[in-house]
Amino acid sequence: MKAYRGHILVVDDYPINRQRLSHLLKQQGHTVTVAENGREAIEIINNQSLDIMLFDIIMPEMDGYQVLNYLKQNNMLQSLPVIVISALDEMDSVIQCIAMGAEDYLPKLFDPVLLKARIGACLEKKRLYDMEIKQRKELDKLNKELEVRNRFIRKTFGRYLSDDIVDTILESSEGLSLGGENRTVTIMMADLRGFTAISEQLPPEGVVNMLNNYLDVMTDIIFEYKGTIDEIIGDAILAIFGAPILFLPEKETIELTKLQKPLNIEFTIFEGKQAVEKVYAGNIVRLTVTKAEIQTQEVFEDMTNLKISLFDTQKNQITNNLYAKIERILSNAPPLFRVHFSYVPSEADSFFKTILCMICWSKKRGKFEPPRTATIKSAGESLILKTDNKLLNYMVKTCRLLGLQPAKNLTKMVDQQSSKMLLPK
Repeated sequence: MKAYRGHILVVDDYPINRQRLSHLLKQQGHTVTVAENGREAIEIINNQSLDIMLFDIIMPEMDGYQVLNYLKQNNMLQSLPVIVISALDEMDSVIQCIAMGAEDYLPKLFDPVLLKARIGACLEKKRLYDMEIKQRKELDKLNKELEVRNRFIRKTFGRYLSDDIVDTILESSEGLSLGGENRTVTIMMADLRGFTAISEQLPPEGVVNMLNNYLDVMTDIIFEYKGTIDEIIGDAILAIFGAPILFLPEKETIELTKLQKPLNIEFTIFEGKQAVEKVYAGNIVRLTVTKAEIQTQEVFEDMTNLKISLFDTQKNQITNNLYAKIERILSNAPPLFRVHFSYVPSEADSFFKTILCMICWSKKRGKFEPPRTATIKSAGESLILKTDNKLLNYMVKTCRLLGLQPAKNLTKMVDQQSSKMLLPK
């Protein structure tokens, strides 16, 4: 074992014992400080850096027990190794000192070899403890510096990156690779349609409030899908998805409801911000509130934007303001594709929900006969309809157009004189 040198305090009220101990310790290469009693030892401990303390139990002014109690109550001094020097007839006192925190003991008539071994063991333990304290302080310092840097990164990038992305960058051992990497990403560019014209008619504070509300909503949506905001200029926002975190949301399996009679539609294709003049015809053959399968006479490509005019089976127009995007080609012969509705006006939404509810009811009962209030699940969505005169009349009319059989007493909808609803019993 490597011999370590230390600063040792020797406390004994007998000068001969102090001189003998000091002489042996100095021969072993240690620095020695002496004290005559416990009170003087306390003053030295508080003013000097020590590695070990050797003291007798019985001393004037302040004995060994009081010194140990003082060390025990002081957090900065609890790690100082203490070796008790005791006569053989004081073993009970030695045991009590060990219980109070003393490291070891030596008899007053000790062997110099034993003294060297005990001192060496205590110094090694003290050295390891001091090293641990030093490393802990250095680690605390590094953690504080890292916390400051992390706060700076969060403050700097928090406006453009979600918390999950910032956490991933901070927790990664490599961070972001220097020089970047090749990655297939999705880029989204969006702005407010007609923003210039609208902003010219609003006061400055109105424009600011509009932008804040718009950007708050867009930021929440982008961060929800682990996107990164690359740039914001006025009402324009540029976002990137797939970097630095690749996020693939779980695909929802939606079963579309087959229509007994297809719904007629006419649609145009959007190229850029303008719709092409050519009008195409098609039929909606399957439907949910958010998606539809459309059969046409021509083949179209994925991600094509459509503006749709929707008609019932009697060619009555429901809306000409329904927007959708082709998300999947199902067949080229005959042409069949699935769309996701990007905008559904209220009249189309009510029309779709009514159709889906009536189909669901007719499957359960063999004919359409709605209760006063009903909750129907169609394609995983809960549709709640409360029947009233207007709705029941509309349902009966639509039911007939779709080829469904309404209940006979449902056709007696409204008492013309009292205007009270007559529901089936």
